[in-house]
Amino acid sequence: MRIAFVKSALTLPARAGSDLHTTEMAKALLARGHAVEYFAGKTAGCERLPFPVHELAVTPQDESAGASGLSRLQRRVCRLMGVSMAQLAAIRRTVDAGGFDACIAAGLEELYYLRGLQTTRVWYAADELIWAAVSEMRLANGLSQNYRLTVEAVVAFLSERLWRQTPEATWVVTDADRRRLELVTGRPATVVANGVDLDFFRPVEAETRPQRAAFWGRLDFGPNEQAMEWFLGQVWDRVRARKPEAELLVIGFQPSEKVRALADRPGVRLLPNLDDLRPAACSAPVAIYPFVSGAGIKNKLLEGAAMARALVVSPTAVNGLESGADAPWTLCRRPEEWVDAIARLFEQPAAALAAGEQARAWVSRHHTWARAAEIGESTILQAIERRRAAVQ
Repeated sequence: MRIAFVKSALTLPARAGSDLHTTEMAKALLARGHAVEYFAGKTAGCERLPFPVHELAVTPQDESAGASGLSRLQRRVCRLMGVSMAQLAAIRRTVDAGGFDACIAAGLEELYYLRGLQTTRVWYAADELIWAAVSEMRLANGLSQNYRLTVEAVVAFLSERLWRQTPEATWVVTDADRRRLELVTGRPATVVANGVDLDFFRPVEAETRPQRAAFWGRLDFGPNEQAMEWFLGQVWDRVRARKPEAELLVIGFQPSEKVRALADRPGVRLLPNLDDLRPAACSAPVAIYPFVSGAGIKNKLLEGAAMARALVVSPTAVNGLESGADAPWTLCRRPEEWVDAIARLFEQPAAALAAGEQARAWVSRHHTWARAAEIGESTILQAIERRRAAVQ
């Protein structure tokens, strides 16, 4: 097949979110023998990918052509999201002229891009976006933040409802996201769980400290901020009371002022904007995932497993993951459980090492991009067959 990916913007190297999902899925589909091209409204970065990446060009003719087939309410939602009618026309013109068998769009506004395409349309939703916003709401957020999250949830609801007939296949990453999305749209979705690059995220040589833990992620992202706020407020001081030499590395990009303030305490070291997080992450035998909000699968947990770290997790952190008898993490609900689990792993380096080896074996079995691409390929082929049957 010839497959196009479309996205409003692509930043390379792809480190998180739909940048990561789409580029890794594209690589895996390419490895399965398909021809892949990637189109983005804006591109940034210089990483070379094994498939062509194009920046979309908007022509003067596109200005009057993009609104075709959209209702007045759909046009208003597009304007609210900053999506111009010219962008929509440019995507239709470019993808339709390319002779692609399928087009995959990832992200909320990218759902709008699929409308009117003449090829098979796949929406890579990943997370159910209404719940992703609602899960972050807290009394402690303040009025302005909760208002912003409410607007995000409303826009996601309108988008999922108004464009519900547009995708011919929809991919989400967990069964919970599938159920929520199907409730809103009344249309079927397929679970295509995230994978991890096992060759890149492997254990690397690093000077390890037995009483060190690590957390990493994009540090201006709401669920990551809330995870750090809960852990540092409820758990960390109690860990330090039992283990005065304990150290927490907070690793990630674009740390917000909130995260910088949270990390300014004894035993916490903020490592922002590293070119390669692996040496720092692998210097900590324990990786923590104290999530209290968010949807979908936590890529950082798959990365920690691939790097053979001992995983200490909250229930929210492991939503959607394969959690049978070989689940490799220590699940904690209450602060005292977190303290006990981390202290035990600090005291027993051999146990931490064994837990890390179990984690890498688990993620190798259950969460590879090759497996995700196999499921994705099947759903695309089914959608193509349904389209053919409908026109006969």
